[in-house]
Amino acid sequence: MKAKTFLILPLFLSFVLLVSQNSYAQTKDCIDFDNDGYCSDIDCDDTNPDIHPGAEEIPGNAIDENCDGSDACSCYVDSDGDGYGDTYNIIVSGDCDCDDPGEAYTGYDCDDTDANINPGEFEIVDNGIDDNCDGKCLCYLDADDDGFRPDAFSTVESDDCDCDDFGEASSMDPTTDCDDSNSEINPGVEDTPEDGIDQDCNG
Repeated sequence: MKAKTFLILPLFLSFVLLVSQNSYAQTKDCIDFDNDGYCSDIDCDDTNPDIHPGAEEIPGNAIDENCDGSDACSCYVDSDGDGYGDTYNIIVSGDCDCDDPGEAYTGYDCDDTDANINPGEFEIVDNGIDDNCDGKCLCYLDADDDGFRPDAFSTVESDDCDCDDFGEASSMDPTTDCDDSNSEINPGVEDTPEDGIDQDCNG
């Protein structure tokens, strides 16, 4: 009888240890079922490791990620009412829909004081404004940077919105460059007779 006890006891202890390791993390005075480092007495969802005090709150998803009891209904502040909120400005919503005045479900509005500036807008060429909040503006193209545009519609992206860098042009620059790959060919150049090249673009 004693021999059977010695055989059964190690098996039982191994089983208890396996269950303990797979079910939850346990310290001296803390049980953490989802192994996220937060005890079940302060973790508002101890079955989900992405939910615990200190977790990043995701606005508008009706989930209290950081367990503060009030931020489950957070939305972005939308001061200009264009449907896009200020990424760095959060407001608590009463109904979690993020659709009431002053609320937005989506952030990334780079100017929340102007309803015509948001990620859903079309970029306007040469207005000095990042209309669609992509971090760039649109300028007209002047590939050879000779001060003449090839046409009225070709554009290039600008990082500083001044439309004054190499390859950029403004709406004030004329659109009569017949070869925008050569800065020595444009309406401001004196034509060389009988060389077979239309330097001044007069046709």
